[in-house]
Amino acid sequence: MNDMKINEIQSGAVRHVARQFKWMVDTLYSGAWSTEGPAPLVVNGALAIELYLKSFNAQLVFKVGYEVEPGFVSYEDMVTEVLSKAHQPSKLYKDLPRKVQAWLQQEFAEERPGQDLGDWLRQFDGAFVKWRYHYEGNASRVPVTDLLHLLVFFESRSQEVEANNGVLPKK
Repeated sequence: MNDMKINEIQSGAVRHVARQFKWMVDTLYSGAWSTEGPAPLVVNGALAIELYLKSFNAQLVFKVGYEVEPGFVSYEDMVTEVLSKAHQPSKLYKDLPRKVQAWLQQEFAEERPGQDLGDWLRQFDGAFVKWRYHYEGNASRVPVTDLLHLLVFFESRSQEVEANNGVLPKK
C-alpha cells in the first residue's frame, strides 16, 4: 500500500511551531531587546514568517498503510510534509497554492492599500541566515515594524482559517 496524502489549507502542526517563534518575538519585543540588539528578535521573526508561509502549503501524510481487514486500512504514522523546501519568504509566497496566495494578498491589500505582500516579504529574504551570524558583517537593515506587522498579519489569517474549520474564509 502507498502512503495516503491529504492537502490542507493550513497545517496545524506547522502553524503551532510558527506561533512558538512568534511568541518568542512578542516576548523579546515587550522586554528590553534593544539594549542587547535586535538579532534574536529578527532571527525568530524571520523563522516564524517562514513557518507561517510553509503552514499554508503542506499536506498530511499517513505512512505505511496496510489493510487490517478487507476494506479497512490502517496507517502507523502521520506526519506533515511541507510542499515547498524554500527558505526565502518571497519564494515561499510564490510557491503557495494560487487560491491561498490570492486570499492572503487580498487580505493584505485591505490592511495596506496599494501594497504588495510579495514585496513586503522580499525584505526578509535571507534575514534568518544573515542575522544569525550578524557578527560576520553580512546583516542588512531589517524594518522591525514591518516584521512585527507581518507576524500579526499571518497569525490573524491563521486564526481565521482555524475558526473556519480549516477552510479559507469567504468575504
